Amino acid sequence: MKYIFSKLFISFLSLIIVFAFLLIYFFIDTTKTHYLDNFQRDLTNLNISISNNIGLNLYNKDTTSLRKYVNEIGKTLITRITIIGIDGKVLADTKANADTMDNHLHRLEIEEASKLNVGQSSRLSHTIHSKMLYVASKIYYNNTFVGYVRTSYYLNYLNVLINNVSNEIIKLIIILVLISIIPIYYISNSISKPLKELTTATKKIATGNFEKRVSIKGKNEISVLSENFNFMADELSNLFQKVNQQKDDFINLIKTIPDGICVLTSDLTITFYNDAFNSIFSKQELIGKNFDYFQISNYLSVQNSLLEKSNEPIMLDFDYDENSYKVSISYMNSRDEYLLVFHNITETKRLEKVKREFVANVSHELKTPLTAIKGFIETLEEDLEDSPYFKFIQIIRRNTDRLINIVQDLLLLSELENETMTNKLMTTSIDLNMLLDNLKPLFEQKLAEKNLTFDITIEKDFPLIQLDSYRIEQVFVNLINNSIKFTEKGGITIYAKKLNANKVQIEFYDTGAGIPAEDQERIFERFYISEKSRSKKFSGTGIGLSIVKHIILLHNGSINVDKSYVNGTKFIIILPRLQYKI
Repeated sequence: MKYIFSKLFISFLSLIIVFAFLLIYFFIDTTKTHYLDNFQRDLTNLNISISNNIGLNLYNKDTTSLRKYVNEIGKTLITRITIIGIDGKVLADTKANADTMDNHLHRLEIEEASKLNVGQSSRLSHTIHSKMLYVASKIYYNNTFVGYVRTSYYLNYLNVLINNVSNEIIKLIIILVLISIIPIYYISNSISKPLKELTTATKKIATGNFEKRVSIKGKNEISVLSENFNFMADELSNLFQKVNQQKDDFINLIKTIPDGICVLTSDLTITFYNDAFNSIFSKQELIGKNFDYFQISNYLSVQNSLLEKSNEPIMLDFDYDENSYKVSISYMNSRDEYLLVFHNITETKRLEKVKREFVANVSHELKTPLTAIKGFIETLEEDLEDSPYFKFIQIIRRNTDRLINIVQDLLLLSELENETMTNKLMTTSIDLNMLLDNLKPLFEQKLAEKNLTFDITIEKDFPLIQLDSYRIEQVFVNLINNSIKFTEKGGITIYAKKLNANKVQIEFYDTGAGIPAEDQERIFERFYISEKSRSKKFSGTGIGLSIVKHIILLHNGSINVDKSYVNGTKFIIILPRLQYKI
């Protein structure tokens, strides 16, 4: 605050000094002008008095009488008197020999007097070599112009007077400036001192000391500022207490969450983690260390653009230390960081494995007796064709066929989900247009029965893609069968395009009844059947779409229902051009 005090003090003092100099300048100038005006009036009056006394002598050109008169007057006055004829010749002068003086007709004061009756000028006298104030007046006798009278005053006398007055004024101003230093000091201190106190308090609050307050007396803007500062400090103190409490509550909450949580920078450096995360991967300090388990850097390099453009997290499954985890990866755009949440699904996967094994075992065990039952039923159909019980035999056969289809689908699904099996896909580069054209004849009869259309559109730049043709055929067979079942008019359309250099997109849609909004999230679950009353009519198993999704996932692709499509059902399938493993 010494800087503010010095600045205020010097500013106030400089202002007063400048004002003092301006005051001196204008006062001296005004005083000088005032004295000059007074001298001019006095000289003009003197000229009038002299004119009244010498008019006759000048008219008669009596130079002796003129010189005698001006010499007598000159003895009593410090004023110089000069008598000049009409032709400019000097006739008499109190300070010089008139006979040796130059013609004065073209002197400034004489020229001005010849026009205005009275003229004046300030200049250096060539005769006596001193600066003079001249006032000249015309002289008339009986209304006849007879010459000029010129009186002059030594300006050095005026300068001495002005200097004396100026010295007194300067002394007075200096005294006033010296006296003003005391109030300037107190005024500057009264402003800088409370500001210094406010600055000190602000620094302490900035370091986290919210107990600091200021006490500035008075009723001015600074005291109001101090009151506002104290109020702000109280509010900040309360706010930080709330924030710290919320922070502590949040940290405690995060610590107690059983799921592992961590935050990674773009270069995979850990900036935050909770106890659950630490217990999964390490028992030591992890802040600032690099995290690249399960080759997450490779995964993020593939998914980074999708993460940055989507608000939805990307899910990833991985195994670590005999446990299975589902990882949710979200991109925080404002901080350019990744949020990872690790949910332990070991028990869930164990139960799923038990369920799959149970289903696979049951399906395998049911397959043989169901095949035998079907054979005996077919034999009974041949023997009892004319029997009144034939219709019951047909009902048994249809339901047996349905059970066999369910068992076959379950066995296929178990095969797709079996993690111990390798080489589930036999991929080759295929032409999607050729594959779909080969499937068309399989559905011609069913399409014709309902008078449905089947359109396939493949964009010209659509590339060859690596697929397991048999598995992809299963995908389209299931989708086309479902669409034919639930579409009464219109038809089915398949549209394929190149999404980017690495991916393709296939749109499959129909003009059927569509899927209710409440069922769209669960249609890929096994045994889930939308509108069960309708499914009985078409003998659905509820496994087909689950098989479709598993085949697409095996190809490192994705399949989703387009919720915005309202004219039926629309699936969007995204597949990579080349198969790779992460």
